[in-house]
Amino acid sequence: MDAPQSLPEAAPPDPFALLGLPRRFALDPKEADTALLRASARWHPDRFALAPEAERLAAEDRMAALNEAHRVIADPWSRAEALLRLEGLPLETGTDLRSSPEFLMEMMELKEEAEEARRVGSAAVLDRLRRQLLEEERRRLQAFGEAWDALPQKPGERRQGLQELRALLNRVTYLRRTRQEIEEALLPGGPHHAAPPPHE
Repeated sequence: MDAPQSLPEAAPPDPFALLGLPRRFALDPKEADTALLRASARWHPDRFALAPEAERLAAEDRMAALNEAHRVIADPWSRAEALLRLEGLPLETGTDLRSSPEFLMEMMELKEEAEEARRVGSAAVLDRLRRQLLEEERRRLQAFGEAWDALPQKPGERRQGLQELRALLNRVTYLRRTRQEIEEALLPGGPHHAAPPPHE
């Protein structure tokens, strides 16, 4: 008897559709806030306090989905990732080995500098690297938004443009992950907290 096959995971919902927002990168955070408030007025569980249990649970699920959609859209990186996923090009896991050797080498050198700063307890160097990475993230996400607005409509050309955007966002993801590791190192008591310099 054949072993039962697991069902495929359901695709994450479209956060833009859930909040009634256009599917674009350039969104004012206030638009997402307003959309969430509007949806909450209809689906907040408090409105279903006296409703049958099935309706209460459905309202709770809907509200949770709306909050998650807002979280995704409010964060530029998550918003970009959702746009690519909805176009059928989710981000790849791991390091994008197709990135330029220069980028990979730059990231390797930066990580080595961060590790040395953590080892000797230099919070100032870690903070400088954190700010450097954050600025580079913002610059590349701005480039993502500009390229998204300029995507061609012809299927073949659009697919090529989307693949280039995915490569760009993969690099942003690498920057983001490295920045988050440095931020953890700056947290007092964190697992990678910068140790004080050793005594002679």
